Amino acid sequence: MARIWIRLAYGAAITVAALAVLAIAFFIFANTGPGQDWVASLVKPLTNGKVSVEGVRGRFPDSLRVAHAELSDDHGVWLSIDNAAMDWSPFALIFNRLEAARIDAANVRVLRRPMNDSEDGGSDFLIDIAALKIGKLDTSAAISGRPASFTAEGSLRYGSLRDTVVKLDLERTDEAGSYQIDLTLRDGTAQGVAAIDEGRLGLIAGLFDLEDIGPINLYARASGPMNANTMVLGLKAGALEATGQGTLDLPGRRGRVDFSAHAPAMNPREGLAWESLEASGHFDGAFDEPSVSAHLEIRNLVSDANTVADLSADISGETGALDFTGSATGLRLADTDPGLFARAPVALKGHAQLKGPSQNITAAITHPAISIEGTYDLGKPARATASATIPNIAPFAA
Repeated sequence: MARIWIRLAYGAAITVAALAVLAIAFFIFANTGPGQDWVASLVKPLTNGKVSVEGVRGRFPDSLRVAHAELSDDHGVWLSIDNAAMDWSPFALIFNRLEAARIDAANVRVLRRPMNDSEDGGSDFLIDIAALKIGKLDTSAAISGRPASFTAEGSLRYGSLRDTVVKLDLERTDEAGSYQIDLTLRDGTAQGVAAIDEGRLGLIAGLFDLEDIGPINLYARASGPMNANTMVLGLKAGALEATGQGTLDLPGRRGRVDFSAHAPAMNPREGLAWESLEASGHFDGAFDEPSVSAHLEIRNLVSDANTVADLSADISGETGALDFTGSATGLRLADTDPGLFARAPVALKGHAQLKGPSQNITAAITHPAISIEGTYDLGKPARATASATIPNIAPFAA
């Protein structure tokens, strides 16, 4: 009996030694040119087509030099990297994670956001890079509104908008612009600062399709715990100026926010212009029963082929009941009789009940040419009803 156990132990020792020799041989082979080419060929099938690499050199597997790499999803390639030095954990890719202590790349191209097959279309790819340096970062119009090029240095962790840590210093190389971001978003709480200074044709202008708005300067700061998360915002976009400050208590579902914006005559993009713009607002209290007041007034607004001489709106209320009114004077809509709505103001009046057994929003739009009334019930399930009255159908049929 003892001899059997000795033989089993001897066989097990030989097996372990053989596996150790094979592992050593594999790592030696993987650190040769042919071996690294073979390892690179395995990355794509092992990651189910999500990652492919070419020209792998360096120390396998954690300190590599990669001539070219691509990250893909079911919709194709969303990011490519050229001439990169990576101190990373390659096996994390199997679990849909990019984890790296350092990435230094000559060129990175971001074509779009990564997508998955979830119903909300969000990203399930986690990026965690402790030290990042990119000689040339190119973003497509899908990311930045128009193609843009940057240098980048910092660190990045992105899992979702509820799990993001960004420390980045970006400088535009094709246009004037600098972007310094030191921001943490976690469970609905923001911490850090962001400072953006860009000239015409900048990143923000591209994202919002405002090619003629002029230089944009933005400063934002957030601090404090989840129950007292304080935020300050200052924005100059061409001649438009806006400020905002507030404190949010997410666990207590309360907040206090004040904002204001004003602008003289502007034409921020083709088909959008106004003579003057004024906006202000105040929110204080529980989310479901706040004290609210807000006002908006825009004169001689042009939006594509639609125009309105004076557009105004007001909201006021407290303890969960809000009233809102609005008016559009001199409204002229494309593809309709120019004088149909311009003859008299279009008026809006409504009420929102946000607390109590019957939570709903009611609204009515009135004009001599048409009247519309509607109710939206906020219960479960939500329901909406609406009706319209048109005294004379002829102007609409013309």
